[in-house]
Amino acid sequence: MVRTAAFSAKGGSTSGGQATIESGLCMFYLYILQSSLNGRTYIGSTADVVKRLEQHNKKSVRSTKAYIPWVLVYHEEYKTKTAARKREIELKTNSWKREELFRRFYNLVAPSSNG
Repeated sequence: MVRTAAFSAKGGSTSGGQATIESGLCMFYLYILQSSLNGRTYIGSTADVVKRLEQHNKKSVRSTKAYIPWVLVYHEEYKTKTAARKREIELKTNSWKREELFRRFYNLVAPSSNG
């Protein structure tokens, strides 16, 4: 796992937040969004965090459209799509790992999640 620079509240970063080419490798991301409406969280993975956040906020994602607007609150960078997806599934299925991450980075227990 490679951690990257923090994203702004609007989802941008100094590199644009898109998949980057480093040493010929495309990067993939695990991301966590939080609804500004009610604090609900959503966990996902993608190669382009900025584009994916836009999709969530344009109601293009069925599971999140009722809770817009979404803000990017956390991300992790991986070299492979498989590694990012594996981490996403780990956080979605293992409440202990998810709560540990939220405590460590947000000092709170994760609110109910649909993602």
